[in-house]
Amino acid sequence: MAIQTKRRQSVPRRSRRREQRGGFPWPLLLLLAVLAGAWYLWQHDRQEEPVPATEPIRTSSKPTDEDADYRDLAKEVQRALVARLEAQGATATLEGETEKSAERSATGGNILWQAVNMAVVPTTEPDIAEIVRGIRPASGRLTVGAEMADTWQGKPVSRYDVQLTDSPDGTEWTLTLAHLYVAPAPPGVKTSPAPAVTAPAKPKPKPKAAAGGSGKLAIVVDDCGNDLASQRIYEQTGRRFTLAVMPDMAYTHEAAVQGHAAGLEIFVHMPMEPLSGSGMEARTIRMDMTREEMQKMAQEGLDRVPYAIGVNNHQGSRLTADREAMRTVLAVLARNGMVFLDSATAGNTIGDQVARSLGMPSGRNEIFLDNETDEEAIRAQIRKAAAIAKRDGTCIAIGHCRPHTAAAVASMIDELEADGIELVFASQLLY
Repeated sequence: MAIQTKRRQSVPRRSRRREQRGGFPWPLLLLLAVLAGAWYLWQHDRQEEPVPATEPIRTSSKPTDEDADYRDLAKEVQRALVARLEAQGATATLEGETEKSAERSATGGNILWQAVNMAVVPTTEPDIAEIVRGIRPASGRLTVGAEMADTWQGKPVSRYDVQLTDSPDGTEWTLTLAHLYVAPAPPGVKTSPAPAVTAPAKPKPKPKAAAGGSGKLAIVVDDCGNDLASQRIYEQTGRRFTLAVMPDMAYTHEAAVQGHAAGLEIFVHMPMEPLSGSGMEARTIRMDMTREEMQKMAQEGLDRVPYAIGVNNHQGSRLTADREAMRTVLAVLARNGMVFLDSATAGNTIGDQVARSLGMPSGRNEIFLDNETDEEAIRAQIRKAAAIAKRDGTCIAIGHCRPHTAAAVASMIDELEADGIELVFASQLLY
C-alpha cells in the first residue's frame, strides 16, 4: 500500500511539470522576435536618405498701423532655401540683396520686404518645387514660378522665382523673395559641388559689370519701331537696354528682331488710353471697349512683337488708374508669361499693384530722361537716375528712341560705370 500510495502521489507531480514546460511557447516567441528584428533592419536599410525637412518658420510679418514688414520673414525663407539646396549637395550663393517696398494703400504705409538673387550650382538635378514646398512660412504661402531660360555670366541657366503670397489687408499681395539661377546639373555620376559660383550672365554683346556695383540702372527705350538708326546706337554700345517696341509701327517686326539679335531685351510698348483722349494710336486699348475687345487687342499687340518678354504702357494715364480695366488687360499678359512695367504716366496709376496682385513680376518707372530734346538736359536726367540707383540700389528710367536721347545715353556710359552704376535689363528689377 505504501508503494502504491507513492506512485499515486508521483504521477500528478510529473504531469504538472510537463504542463509547466509546455504551457508557454518560448521557442515561438523567440522566433517572432528574430523575425521582427530582421523586418526592422530591412525597412531601415531600404529607405533612401531624405532631404531634411525644414522646420516651420516662426518669423512672420510685422504689421503696424501703417507698414507691413516682411523683411525678416524674407531672410528666413532665403536661409531655408540655402539649407535645403545644400542638403542636396548644391552650392547656393546669395547676391544682390535689395530692400523692396510698395504702397500699402489701405493704411497709407508700405509693404516692406527683401529680394535676393541666388546662384545655384547643383550636383544632381534639383527639384525646386519640392524644395519650396518643404518651407512653411508663418505668414502667407510660398510658391515657385515656372522655369524660365536665363543666363548667368554668359552661361545658360534655369531661373525660378520664389514668391510669397499673403493678405495683410484682405487683398492678396505676391512678393518675390528670391530669384534662383540654377546651373545645369553635370552629366553622369554625382560629383562634388563646384567650389565657387560665377557672377550674373550677360548677353551678347557682353555688357560690362559696374565698378563697385553701387547701383543698378535699367534704361527702357520707348517708342521703338520707327527709328532703327537711333535704336542701333543702343545696340552698338554692348550694354544692357530694354527696347519697348510699339506693336503697329512701320518697322515693328524689324526692331524686335534686330534688338533681340543684338542681345537686348524686348518689351511690347502697349498703347493705352490717356486722360486727354488725344494723340492716341489707331489701335489703343480704351475704356469704352468691352472686356473681350480689350483682351483681343492686348493679345494682338503681343503677337505683333516677336521675342517680347514684358510689356509697358504707352500713354495710358486713364486706363492704368482703373483697377478693373487693368485686371482685364493684365490677365492676357499673365497668360502669356509677360512681366509688366508701369510707365507711371500719372501719379494715381495702379498698374504695377494690380500686376503683383495677379502674381506677375512688376515695377514702376521712376524718372523720364528726355522730356527735353537738349542732350545736356538729358544727361542731367541720367545723372539723377544714377543718383536714385546709388541711393536705393536700383532705378528704372524711361527714355525714347530718338537721336538726341540715344547720343546722350551713349555718351554717359563711361561716366556711369566709373561711378559704380551697372546697366541692367528692366526685367531684372521687377519683383
